Amino acid sequence: MVSLLRKSLFFALLITLLGSLSVSALAETNQNRNQDHYQAMKSEKEIKIHRFEAKVKLEGHELRNSSLFIQEKGKSAKSYQVLTDSTGKLKTKLPNGSYTIKAVIEDETWYSTNASFYVEDGKVEGAKENEINLTQKSKRKESKRKAQHNVQGSLTEGTKGLKGDLLIAKHTDVEYEEEIFVISSKNNGQFTAALSDGNYYMWGVLVNGGYYRYDLSFSVVGKDLYVNGEQESSLTVMLPENRYKGIVRDNSKPLSGADIILEEVIDEDDYYFEFIQAVTTNNKGEFQLRELPDGEYSLSIADKTYYAWDYQRFTVVDGNIFVDGKQVSVLDAKIPTISLKGTVYDGKNPLTYGYIDIEQLDEDGYTKDYFGAAVDQKGKFAYRLNDGNYRISYVDELNRYTRVDISFEVQNGKLIQDGKVITSLNIDLPSVTLLGKIVDGEDSLHGHVDIEKISEDSYEWHYATTDQNGIYSLRLPDGEYKVTWMYLYEEHEGIPLSKMFEIKDRQLYVDGKKLDILELQVPPVTLNGLLKEGDNTLDSGEIGVISIEEGFYYWKWINEDGTFTMRLPDGHYIVRDVYTGEGSNTYVNLTFEIRNGQLYVNDELAKRLEIEVPPVTLFGNLTDNGVPVQGDVSIHSITTDPDGEYYYFWGWTNEEGSFSFRLPDGDYQMNYVYLYDGTSFVSGKPFTIQSGQLLINGEAQELLEIQANPVTLSGKVYNKGKVIRDGYVAVVKVNDEGDWIDWQDGWIGYDGTYKFRLSDGEYELLYVDTFKETVSFYLPIIIHGGIAIVNGEEVSTLDLELQEGTIIP
Repeated sequence: MVSLLRKSLFFALLITLLGSLSVSALAETNQNRNQDHYQAMKSEKEIKIHRFEAKVKLEGHELRNSSLFIQEKGKSAKSYQVLTDSTGKLKTKLPNGSYTIKAVIEDETWYSTNASFYVEDGKVEGAKENEINLTQKSKRKESKRKAQHNVQGSLTEGTKGLKGDLLIAKHTDVEYEEEIFVISSKNNGQFTAALSDGNYYMWGVLVNGGYYRYDLSFSVVGKDLYVNGEQESSLTVMLPENRYKGIVRDNSKPLSGADIILEEVIDEDDYYFEFIQAVTTNNKGEFQLRELPDGEYSLSIADKTYYAWDYQRFTVVDGNIFVDGKQVSVLDAKIPTISLKGTVYDGKNPLTYGYIDIEQLDEDGYTKDYFGAAVDQKGKFAYRLNDGNYRISYVDELNRYTRVDISFEVQNGKLIQDGKVITSLNIDLPSVTLLGKIVDGEDSLHGHVDIEKISEDSYEWHYATTDQNGIYSLRLPDGEYKVTWMYLYEEHEGIPLSKMFEIKDRQLYVDGKKLDILELQVPPVTLNGLLKEGDNTLDSGEIGVISIEEGFYYWKWINEDGTFTMRLPDGHYIVRDVYTGEGSNTYVNLTFEIRNGQLYVNDELAKRLEIEVPPVTLFGNLTDNGVPVQGDVSIHSITTDPDGEYYYFWGWTNEEGSFSFRLPDGDYQMNYVYLYDGTSFVSGKPFTIQSGQLLINGEAQELLEIQANPVTLSGKVYNKGKVIRDGYVAVVKVNDEGDWIDWQDGWIGYDGTYKFRLSDGEYELLYVDTFKETVSFYLPIIIHGGIAIVNGEEVSTLDLELQEGTIIP
């Protein structure tokens, strides 16, 4: 587990040192008969998807072209390495749970951070627009050069000493936090350092303009050094020698200064690619990779004008490289030439910082892909686009988004606009028409605001962040608007709003009165709360509060002592649910009122809202063929509460496959179970909680044992014979009355494989969603005795060709 932490964090660090990384898818009668049912079930299914996508912002600005190290909270502390693309989005697969972002990049400097967020069903729970906002950060440290050295060692490549930087992390007494140090070696590879007592681990080595992951744990006690528990006199860091060559080029010339990212393919189904090395191409477009053990590997290319993740696969057999089964001596990567060039102007002057957001359009004008191009200090941008139709939709400035709508084409590598070939595309930004502040009394606060344009024709949103003076600004055209949300960075708190204003003749008006600035006054802290269980307080979790009048949802992470605060306006509220640190949710349904800025509980003035969560009443295990496995589990109540409402609970297992829930007395059924291998199944196992005791078939039990169904349906997905590498397959069970029940989805792995754990019964394979298009099949399937039967014949695998289905508009 520690090794995974190291390799994840250093993927962030390599971006800093390699420069800006542009990190960037039936039968006609059945279709008519089931269309409404299909849409309803499809909407329900979307909630269950665990493909995670969110926009990451650092102090309100998109964290573009960067890597993040994400660590799961809890006993398992599983870690994830994720990359944000050139629009600031990260896309990965995350199970429900609590996470901490450990590292970020800003202005080519690496920082550690400790920002938390919560994932539920593929979304950032409680956050506006599915965003993660980072505010606190600390810069890496150099080892103490003037102190007495107690650690020495050598950095070598074979027998040759190397000059480089070792990146070292030290465990701290604070949970989930580390201190980071840099130890530099001399030209002969020798290094010394002064390190305080403690446990350390190495993330990797920066050498020759590149980065190589290197896993090494050690401890320091006084002047003594321990490696893997054994006392040593020095640290020896030996890197493999360079062995493999490659080149990156377009149709006319090599690409210099491009970043090459090498990853080992560990598990395609779980999107697990393990970072190995990063290098930069020289002025001839050439690069070298260090010697590799046998296995499958992936190369990604990142440049300010181009990004391609997993651009090329190759395998290493007996030390030799094979591409598509053929041995090669050089990895030859050919990329498109620059087809888009332009300049962004702010009035008569070029924009000095920003990004442009580019959408690729399909034949019907719908967006099928996104790209982001950086704007340099002279306002210029360039990108390598393949032939197709495109639209520039936004210009992202330092503290705001500006909506634009500029269409163009690329044909035979040429830039075309309005049917004419052009060499450059200019973007003229409108003038700033809105200035505003977020204020607490007379003090300006740092945060961001979301604004919607009031229009019956289309939905239009705008976003702005306060600058160092607490001012936000936007280039809004004339029209009526509403501020719907603001987020306070220092307090990690979002506040719903409904502030109306108008831009008329490029001037700001509120209630018909002309203003120079739109001030948004935050409500004071009106709620002090405490989350506890009996005499003990909870040290982690999230609290969710709903405004009864407006239906607004407020959320807040609790502090380590169980306390939390909220800025709530006057009104009636209910604490609906609580997310607890052990990995499940529970319901509270505690009502209170904020009246004249003060807290009232049961119509009595109170200083603090104490929330008592129920005790853990259900313990269980999840196994697959007797082996513990990790996954997400969901439970729904069979009986209703006094208001006639059914409850739904969800949680996740630890590494031992164990889970726990805080359930009140009642009858329940285990519902969907999502395994981390991308499969799912419907358990349907009933049980009862009576006086806090688990009952199964009326008998008291200590544990609820859930055995995963075996894989009974699998295959590959193709489009014109080419493997589909992303998306999911939707299957639904059909009951005796012909109704659809128990919707399930199977993720498509990188090799095109999908899998289902279906129990015996009748099913329909409904559609394949590739994230670019949805193709329906409505194919009847019977599972009998664990065997799949299609069209009356038993099948061991069921491959799907998209051309044989029907595209759903």
